[in-house]
Amino acid sequence: MTIMDNLISLAMIDEEIKEIESSKGDLPLRIEKLENEKKDINGSKKTLNDQLKELSDKQNKLNRNKEDSDISLEKSKDQLYLVRNNREYDALNTEIDIAKENLFKISEELLAINEKKEEIEEQIKLNESNINECSEKLVKYNAQLKNVMSTDEKEYKKLISQKEKLID
Repeated sequence: MTIMDNLISLAMIDEEIKEIESSKGDLPLRIEKLENEKKDINGSKKTLNDQLKELSDKQNKLNRNKEDSDISLEKSKDQLYLVRNNREYDALNTEIDIAKENLFKISEELLAINEKKEEIEEQIKLNESNINECSEKLVKYNAQLKNVMSTDEKEYKKLISQKEKLID
């Protein structure tokens, strides 16, 4: 075979390869896009789970502080009946006011944390739904691609090997 015949054969083989690849359509791109989207959603889900853990840790710490403030408040209230002068009474009332203020602040923080946790849990559920949707589409597209490729697989491999022989 001459060089010209080789080039013509190579061009014909390339044309047939392009036809087989075009029969795949945009499925490979869709699959890649969905895999990237699924990966991004999983990353977002991990970040949300980390935030949820941090909020739970902070909530536990605040609950311990609330218990301590409750105990301190009760002790101060019990000591009110044991005071001997006005200065002690005023000091205990100040301690009681501070403990009540701390309890109020802690309660507000706990409420805000609970709201944020609920918001994050909703986002996690949405992410899980999106992941499931992506997974279903991936299965569908992979099956379609496999179906398309199964009919042309042998010819595609044959054309690739012929192309390599012509190039060598």
